[in-house]
Amino acid sequence: MTRGIVACKKRWYKINKAVAQFAGYYDQASRNIRSGSNANDIKELVYKLYSTNYGAMKEQELQTQRYSKEMEINAKEREMERMAKERERKMDMQILNADTSTMSENDELFMRLHVRK
Repeated sequence: MTRGIVACKKRWYKINKAVAQFAGYYDQASRNIRSGSNANDIKELVYKLYSTNYGAMKEQELQTQRYSKEMEINAKEREMERMAKERERKMDMQILNADTSTMSENDELFMRLHVRK
């Protein structure tokens, strides 16, 4: 399967971001070297820092995506409700206009005010 240019750039961005974070944690672990520490101890500390912080960041990203999706769904629902009310109002006006041909002016005014509420 071939990837498009945009897909490759997005994938590279994700990989580069993760590598940069890992490198930052490696530098942090390297600065905290204690006497008697070896490369394996540093590597374990780096993996621990990375997995702890990266997991927290992933959860935060997921929560942000969920919130955005909820807001999008709520906006669509509000728009659909608004459109339904508008259709109902138009139908009421059509009914009102059809019925007012036989009404007096006072009855017609009362009906128009009642439909607006």
